[in-house]
Amino acid sequence: MIFRDNLLFPFIGLLIGTGIYLTYRHGFLQIRFFFLGLKILSGSMDQKGGKGKITPFQAFTTGTASSLFPGAFIGSSIAFGIAGPGILPWIWLTSIIIMPVYYATSTFAIRYRQIAEDGTILSGPPLFIEKALKARWMSYLHGGLFIATALIFGAAFLAGIFFHNVRSIGIPPFTLSIASSIILILFMLGGIRRISWVARRLFVAGLFLLIIALYALFHTYKPHGAIISPDTSIFVDFFRAIVADTIPAGKANLKNMIIGLGIYHVLTEAGTGKLSGISGSVRTDYPAKQGLAGMLAPFFQGIFFSTISIFIIFISEKFETSTITSSYDFFSLHREDSFRIFYYLLFGSFAFFITAGLGGWFFSGYQAARYLGGHRSGIAFQILFLIIIFLSGLFLQMKSDAMEILYSTAVSISMMTSFFLLPALLMLWKTGNFELRRYLDNGHLHYEISKDFYLLILSAIPQNLVSRIFGWISYMHLPSFIMIPVLQAYSRVFKIDVNEAEKNIREYPSLNRFFTRALKEGARIVDKEKTSIISPVDGTVSRYGDVKSGKMIQAKGIDYSLSDLLESSKFLENFREGKYVVIYLSPRDYHRIHSPVEGKILGYTYTPGKLFAVNEIAVKGLHGLFPKNERLTTYIKNSSGMVGLVKVGAVNVGRIRVNYDTIHTNRWIRIARHESYDVPFGVSKGDEVGRFEMGSTVILLFEKGTVNFSQNIQEGRSIKFGQVIGHYKKTAVKRSSGAKKKPAPSEKKKSKKSIKKKPSR
Repeated sequence: MIFRDNLLFPFIGLLIGTGIYLTYRHGFLQIRFFFLGLKILSGSMDQKGGKGKITPFQAFTTGTASSLFPGAFIGSSIAFGIAGPGILPWIWLTSIIIMPVYYATSTFAIRYRQIAEDGTILSGPPLFIEKALKARWMSYLHGGLFIATALIFGAAFLAGIFFHNVRSIGIPPFTLSIASSIILILFMLGGIRRISWVARRLFVAGLFLLIIALYALFHTYKPHGAIISPDTSIFVDFFRAIVADTIPAGKANLKNMIIGLGIYHVLTEAGTGKLSGISGSVRTDYPAKQGLAGMLAPFFQGIFFSTISIFIIFISEKFETSTITSSYDFFSLHREDSFRIFYYLLFGSFAFFITAGLGGWFFSGYQAARYLGGHRSGIAFQILFLIIIFLSGLFLQMKSDAMEILYSTAVSISMMTSFFLLPALLMLWKTGNFELRRYLDNGHLHYEISKDFYLLILSAIPQNLVSRIFGWISYMHLPSFIMIPVLQAYSRVFKIDVNEAEKNIREYPSLNRFFTRALKEGARIVDKEKTSIISPVDGTVSRYGDVKSGKMIQAKGIDYSLSDLLESSKFLENFREGKYVVIYLSPRDYHRIHSPVEGKILGYTYTPGKLFAVNEIAVKGLHGLFPKNERLTTYIKNSSGMVGLVKVGAVNVGRIRVNYDTIHTNRWIRIARHESYDVPFGVSKGDEVGRFEMGSTVILLFEKGTVNFSQNIQEGRSIKFGQVIGHYKKTAVKRSSGAKKKPAPSEKKKSKKSIKKKPSR
């Protein structure tokens, strides 16, 4: 106890001092690049082709789950008990001050990470301390202390909180620890991809339950009256209590405030470098990119979760703040009937966050152990981590003051770990500035706040679900007195030429039928020249050019890879160093898709994905947009070469359908498919091959040396289905029109999934 308390003052001084120094040296980056950090975290700038394995959001949720709610809740509880509600503004201020600390640890984790030939990634503070400062003794000390922190704080203490509170509903801690160990094995031993995949979903589920719990709190009543008045008086009282206690009166209160701040930041894992061990696995080639996303952790902990926690404590009449243990017993103190729903929801949220947090400690501790002693040491750590979770239940069951012992030990070791990490960050500030400039100088800061906010919202909404709902609405057959005005208004807003439609606007029974309308005969003229390639759709040419080194340009300063776009297709090599054209379909355009050439459909590739918008703002702001979105690619072969017709899904696109198969996109269960036909499906130039059930984008791919683009192809120019966009080179036609070539082995071989008979139209 004395040892722990003596460490608190140097810990909080070093942490805040490091934050202030880095804030100054990095030019207040937490203010200047806050929205950019949100944009990165949202996934809008994630690029699948970058080195690494997980997204910034996966790293964030895995690395901060245990600190965001469990850590912030317990830390705020204890700080509130020591210093009162006036501690909250100081938590806000210090959380913002230490944001550059998180920027630095996440940046250096990627800057100095090691990627083996088999793709395994080694990262974390011990590695960058050794490589950047050449101080192996310092890296070994930090690594050893971090392993101890992961085992005692990450395994024993976090799991102990969960077991201790579940005991209140009659489940023995030891019994629960056995079940928990088995469950954790199922996802912890799958590597960072599985851990982050599960942690992300647990994080979202926990956040959802927390929101529902807060809603339930405002509708919870005691047997003899309301706990919370339906008016706003409780918020006024809360604000007044905060203001009254913000400035500490006297040395004793000042000391309590510092102690409360120290405990809060220890329990939110500040200064340990835990997030750094996971950030090193993020797929990016720019270390500062993940640094800007990682710096948001203390902001969310301090501004949101600590505020919620202290507010809950403030309005809870039965909460006792006289002892540390009461913070652990918070859930068991509210089991009366009037609080039961809130209790279960809050505890469920707590359990989800702790489980996700255990995965983060498991992997970051494994990284430190692997640094110190190789792969075998990492395996030994993993086994020990699970054993400690198992034994913590037994310890809690046998010893009445077990939580106090675990708390004091975990807090002490965590603070000692920070004493080796924080000085290293102070010495490496120039490297942090260099990486920030390198990232910004490569065109990654060309954004506007309004556009970023739009992209942030776009990234946050469940695009697939929204699109399915919109698609379902578009299928509804409504009475003509409702549908006709809706279609007329839609046509006016988007300036649709209804005179080209096959039917009168009054004849369409649903939005979907109107979106996928056919054209009148003769509305489009298809060029019949043998060597010509026509536009398969109405739309706007947004980009065209050569596939260079397997890369395609999305917008200025943003590219994406052909391999990400086609993703494991056996026809990938056909288009390497070839050409491409991107055509965007707006809501006003005709939505059916036609074959750009005469040939045979060899098969298709279906790749599930997101459904981001594909408008100009999204194209210029979302990195690797097209490979992220759901895609259905048709492969057409003729005597002059192969054409890849990539149909890219987008938000509000109910489905992409094709005429030559039963496949369609945006299902509830979406599994990637690679289909090859034994009997290729013959198509003529201009034949309909599919349709968008709302606007989207088509990408045409051509083989190397086979095509010359037409003058019709200019970026920003509208183009109609049937117009010429290019011609096959005469040499390509002559080469192919000679003696019949022997088919390649890949064309002879039949796919296991191939269709045995010719598909019907």
